[in-house]
Amino acid sequence: MLSSCRQCCILDTISLVGLCRLELDSRRAIEWLVDDFDISIPQKVFDDALHYIQVDDETQSIFFRTVPPLVYYNTIVSCEQFLSRRIKSLPPQFIPQVDEGERAAAALALKMSRSLKQYILLVTDDLKALGPLCITLDRHQIGIVKTSYDVLLFLVSRHMIELPPEAIEIALKELNQLLRDNSKAAHVPQKPDELLDKYLSILPELSDWNCRTLDCM
Repeated sequence: MLSSCRQCCILDTISLVGLCRLELDSRRAIEWLVDDFDISIPQKVFDDALHYIQVDDETQSIFFRTVPPLVYYNTIVSCEQFLSRRIKSLPPQFIPQVDEGERAAAALALKMSRSLKQYILLVTDDLKALGPLCITLDRHQIGIVKTSYDVLLFLVSRHMIELPPEAIEIALKELNQLLRDNSKAAHVPQKPDELLDKYLSILPELSDWNCRTLDCM
């Protein structure tokens, strides 16, 4: 008899802040995610997020109520050193695209994958870092890298009764605006609009597929 096993999920700074800000039906996206995943956050990511989370009182309340218990405070120095060497071995154009927060998230993913013997989900919305992170986690069999766009589609596919497609469409557009605002300050320009178009085109088919697979629940 198979038992339910919660997937370990690591968030980077941009994703953590965005998921705390995104309204999804009557809750914030981070609250839905905490229900479905075992989330861990590097202390570096938590510390960086503190500089960006002071947007409004509700977001701060959600952040300080939800996030502190998720922070991983144990040392991951050896994992960070290993990942740093691996990233430096990538093609030169990839090396500057992974910042300290993303390296910490990838290092924690390595730590968790080895200790839990599990494939880890790492969520990042720093679009320039997707390529090098995907290569690194795949090459060393650590896990997979997804964006918050993917997370939103996952949630609608697992909570099809509570989360109508209309709520996900609104959240996708809000996420896109957050990433667009963030891109203005990014060293390498991001292109979130291209991703938005892709995921909005997937949503109707996914919603139809969800309805057709209700008997599989």
